[in-house]
Amino acid sequence: MDLIKISIPKDSFRRIPQDEQVLFVSLGHLANELNVLGKLMGWCHNAPRASQAEAAAHLMQTVFLAKLLAGKLNEGWEAFRRGFFGAKHSKEYHPLIPVRA
Repeated sequence: MDLIKISIPKDSFRRIPQDEQVLFVSLGHLANELNVLGKLMGWCHNAPRASQAEAAAHLMQTVFLAKLLAGKLNEGWEAFRRGFFGAKHSKEYHPLIPVRA
């Protein structure tokens, strides 16, 4: 997956409709949450283990974070589906997204 960084000056951002402002802030927040959860899961999974008990604890932490990440991905997809596709913003913004091979 490729993430595309889009910079919008504050004055331009304030001129777009409020529902689009909410969508963009929500998607940015979702990206941050997914990033943090992914890093935490990686750290738990790759942490050094001194004993079998520590290995089991790291495994349980990794599974917990994987479940949390899966739920956040689903929650994000639903928000994206409603806010981007459902509100018809996709017709305006989809053509502006660069295609990458």
